[in-house]
Amino acid sequence: MTVIAFFSPARPSVVRRLHDGPLGLFIDDYAERLVEQGFSRDSASRTLRLVADLSRWLERRHCANH
Repeated sequence: MTVIAFFSPARPSVVRRLHDGPLGLFIDDYAERLVEQGFSRDSASRTLRLVADLSRWLERRHCANH
């Protein structure tokens, strides 16, 4: 399961943006976990966007593991 389950494949820029930053490597696994936990599509997509925002913030602040 990947983030594509929650976002339209017609919007590849959104899917790419979810994978940005240091947490981007884990976003697909996190999406799978949300499915397993029974999150609705709306709740999961909001949560994934929040994690992606945090990941980009961490990257801008140079908090990524190098």
